[in-house]
Amino acid sequence: MGEAFRRQGYTVEETGLGGADGGIDLMLRKGGKRILVQCKKWKREKVGASVVREMYGLLAHHGANEVRIATVGGYTPDAARFAQGKPITLIDGETLLEMIREAQAGDLVASR
Repeated sequence: MGEAFRRQGYTVEETGLGGADGGIDLMLRKGGKRILVQCKKWKREKVGASVVREMYGLLAHHGANEVRIATVGGYTPDAARFAQGKPITLIDGETLLEMIREAQAGDLVASR
């Protein structure tokens, strides 16, 4: 994840803030903005509104501009509804896979 964001021009800090579950995995910086990222590797279970609400609270607490939550799976309808109109980006498995493929394609180009 971190490398995919680096290739998009972000400065990436792997934080580990918030413990084993819940909290901030990455802090991104670009253009004077701070973005908090949480990564979930839930394949079968969808990320619910409680996770999105928690990250929204951390946004204000850390004085960040935006939150991004990435998961291998998907999100519940309640989670998607809560994120609407807020500085929250939900990255689903398909989008995540595309980000990783783009990062890997950059590796192939750089090695030639």
